[in-house]
Amino acid sequence: MATVIRPSAWLHELHPPGTVLAPRSAADRTHWLRHPPWRRDALTGLALCCVGSMPLICHEGVATPQILDFLELAGLERPRSLRRYRTESEAIAQAQACGARGSRIAYYFPPPAGADAPEMLLVPIALYGLLNNKARLGELVPGPHVPRRSFVPPAEIAGLRVRPPERPVFLKAAVDGATGGGKDLRYCATASDWENAIDWFLSERDHLAGLIVEDAIPVASTWCLSFAVLPEACVFLGAAEQIFSSIGIQSGSRIDPSNPPPEEATAICRTIADKARALGYLGICGFDVGADAEGRILVFDLNFRMNGSTPHVLMHSAAAARTGGRVSQSFASPLSGPLSETLARLRPRVEQGRAIPLRIFDGALADTPDSPSFISGLVLAEDGPRAAELEREISELLAPAST
Repeated sequence: MATVIRPSAWLHELHPPGTVLAPRSAADRTHWLRHPPWRRDALTGLALCCVGSMPLICHEGVATPQILDFLELAGLERPRSLRRYRTESEAIAQAQACGARGSRIAYYFPPPAGADAPEMLLVPIALYGLLNNKARLGELVPGPHVPRRSFVPPAEIAGLRVRPPERPVFLKAAVDGATGGGKDLRYCATASDWENAIDWFLSERDHLAGLIVEDAIPVASTWCLSFAVLPEACVFLGAAEQIFSSIGIQSGSRIDPSNPPPEEATAICRTIADKARALGYLGICGFDVGADAEGRILVFDLNFRMNGSTPHVLMHSAAAARTGGRVSQSFASPLSGPLSETLARLRPRVEQGRAIPLRIFDGALADTPDSPSFISGLVLAEDGPRAAELEREISELLAPAST
């Protein structure tokens, strides 16, 4: 068994006592654009590596004996209080039982009807919607750090098609809540890009509160800065540099001590977290920031929920200390075939300390047919290029046979 690696802070330390994490949402609550249903259940394993003694209501497919044994082999501590479900109704019943005992529910995306009574929730859904709506970013971010942007209501989206901008822009979905996975964003550098993006958003118009048209400002690096908002203070947890497969399409994250975010960015993001705390928000949040050619700090997105990079940030220091690698980079891949076969291929890399899985989902236990299994985690290396090389190696090892 590998040396145990523990997060820099456990989630039970970053939430008020008596909080239960119930990340399972529902199709009508997530505002996800064209995500497959299995992701709602796979997402419940995101915090498994760092939840500590905080009760976690999670899908059976992220916490089977096989999966927990494999994560332990990688050096992760077993969660101390799992409450597993198989169906949405079971997830709701688990949340209701916790609420009946006086627990407060923390979530990534709003819980299903029946598990959303106001007295049960750590964060009111109305406040969650306000803080996460991309159209309201300027209400929380100081003016000089907001990119030039404009809001277009749903009824006016069709009219945009014949009015392409004169400069590259991003089109972003505005909803009363958080989106996920980057499918709510389109980069437009040409008239053709613009027309195709408008047509795509028109097909999703019933799900939108509007569109944001935002200048595509060149930046050398962007980071997601993670904070925990506690009743008495906001705690900076760390930052992960964002990696993109193409402009605006994030494919992962990297932590490299030689490329931290500017101190000014951390200070700006702390003021945002403080504003949210004053409004009543509690829990994890992450803010996407970058710097333009003149060094001006810009804030591009606010996520008042657990972010994909949050476990990466919390696990980096211990993982780096154990392996001797300064730089960590994320990997993530859907899988084909039996999960046991994939884990057998990955096991040598795990035993060598070259890969640390943080989340595993067994698609064979999903409610929807033909759901893939899924795995995500970290590779550790002495520098960025070697970390990227290792990530490619692991991704090729995990790639579905059909590709």
